[in-house]
Amino acid sequence: MRTKNYRMKIFLSYASEDRAEAELIAGSIRARGNSVFFDQNDLPAGETYEDQIETAINGAAVLVFLISPASVGSGKFTLTELGIARKKWPSAKGNVLPVMIRPTPIGDVPPYLRTVTILTPEGNVAAETATAVQQMRWHNGRLLRRAAFAAIAVAVAGALVWYFTPPRPNFNVNMSTPFAFQKGFFGDADVYNIVFKATNEGGAGGQITGSTLEVLPADALVQIPNTPREPEIVAPGAVYTDHALVKVNDPGARFRACVHVTETRQSCSDWRNWKPTGNFLYGDAFDVGDDLRTTATAVARTEGAFIVAAASPNRVVRLTEDGTRLAEADLPGTPASVSVGPLGVFVGLTAPNAIARLDPSSLSVIETVTIAFPEDADRWGEPVSNRPVSLAQDGERLWILTRGGASTAGLGYFTRDLSVFKVPPFYQDVSFDLSDMRLRNGFGVVWSGRNGTSPASVHRFSSVSHTEFGGHDFDIASCASDAFATGPEMLLLPDCSGAVWRVAVNGNRLDQLDRIDSMLGYQSTSGSWEEVLLGEAEAGRHFGILTQRTSGPSVSSETHKISASTLNWPSGPKLIFSLDNASVLDVAGGTASFLLLLEGDGGRRQLVAPSYQ
Repeated sequence: MRTKNYRMKIFLSYASEDRAEAELIAGSIRARGNSVFFDQNDLPAGETYEDQIETAINGAAVLVFLISPASVGSGKFTLTELGIARKKWPSAKGNVLPVMIRPTPIGDVPPYLRTVTILTPEGNVAAETATAVQQMRWHNGRLLRRAAFAAIAVAVAGALVWYFTPPRPNFNVNMSTPFAFQKGFFGDADVYNIVFKATNEGGAGGQITGSTLEVLPADALVQIPNTPREPEIVAPGAVYTDHALVKVNDPGARFRACVHVTETRQSCSDWRNWKPTGNFLYGDAFDVGDDLRTTATAVARTEGAFIVAAASPNRVVRLTEDGTRLAEADLPGTPASVSVGPLGVFVGLTAPNAIARLDPSSLSVIETVTIAFPEDADRWGEPVSNRPVSLAQDGERLWILTRGGASTAGLGYFTRDLSVFKVPPFYQDVSFDLSDMRLRNGFGVVWSGRNGTSPASVHRFSSVSHTEFGGHDFDIASCASDAFATGPEMLLLPDCSGAVWRVAVNGNRLDQLDRIDSMLGYQSTSGSWEEVLLGEAEAGRHFGILTQRTSGPSVSSETHKISASTLNWPSGPKLIFSLDNASVLDVAGGTASFLLLLEGDGGRRQLVAPSYQ
């Protein structure tokens, strides 16, 4: 008697940004005899779109969820689809296949998907996904056939087989080659992922109570603890998958994966030598040098090169985008900020608090002037800080934002020749707003965003006036953590959904023109605070750096997540950098790469040079 071939219905959940990969995966799954709900053309008719989706998911045997920063982003319909799947299958095991198609921080992956092993393809994504679906198809089809012939099987053969030759589970364990998972920062080791699969080739189900990675020598690999899994019964022909995240102490390590089975105690793979593969999401476009990597204090962009200020020893260096050093000079104090603009190259120094003008070619110090706010600068009678944390130029003046210590923040400017230091007439009106500003070069003015309060605001400074564009008056300013000038009276501003807009400044008005792109990973969820820092690679091409702060029970438990993506590039938005538990101190954009100065726990710093590609 021949049984009908089991044809399984698959629902493929993906973000529109990942459609190209989804099409390949859908085609590969169909080629193996399954039907796939892929897009609107595959949905049943006669209902609303949401009802159609729910009908399609309820009619599917398996939901394949393609994980990427886009698919797990706040507000994505993919999360709605996942919610429908969860109602149908309270347990994702055997019903939902999560597939990591783009590197995505595990903390961003919905908890429902993390209850099962996430497929992380090592080679062809479409082929490996289709194979995993096929295994689910085989298992589900076998269950249906067993149900159809259960009575016959039990009546005729079951008792005899179990009596004379009781079947036993037999697990064959295989491991993947370790592949790059997360780049190490601030002196921490890189993290690699090892996926292993245990196939039950025996005649009976076996209960796996856990898995381990055995290593020789014992400390050659340091394993990052996984979330404990509940014991799992694996049927004959079914596959148990797990993974281990490890840091490498000794590249001469040997290792194997083992699963612990109630009936047979333990089954292990063969021993392997350490030989990782793959690339991390982030890699330096060029080597910034060990002497700058951990000592950099500020960065800037000049024509055709980067300028890096560093401490211990105090110096300034010009780098090309291949890491070649064109110039280097000593500084008479600790650098805190750098400004490049129509007036030249300037460095803000501490110990002493001063401004140094540099020769544009050699970077040697031409002159140094001390910063000293008048004693009566603050009408509240509090001392004003002289520490220059942010500099900007308007074409005639060098503006200085000071902050630090117990003193209040200060705002002032030097004339073009650094001969006169002045405090603007509106200083007292903005003195309480300076604690979270970053000055930006404008065209005849200086700009700053500010999102330390809600709603945020955009600020324009000139020598005689100050204009605040508040979020209460202009929605586009409601989350304005940065204001990037692209021309006279023309800005780029981020909104509260992560989109970046081109905005015209008409007197005291902000007029939205067009959306140039959206930041990847922007969530804007309860308990989080998003900040966007914008940069320019070249005329017409930009990038954005998103910092998401998530509040814990206390300020000390606040966590930071950083991600950078391209904006208005021909290839569309692309995630080019991602890192947890760090803050952005400074950034400078180049044509092929950019410099990003980071700070981690304990004040540890690291200068990185990600590529846009």
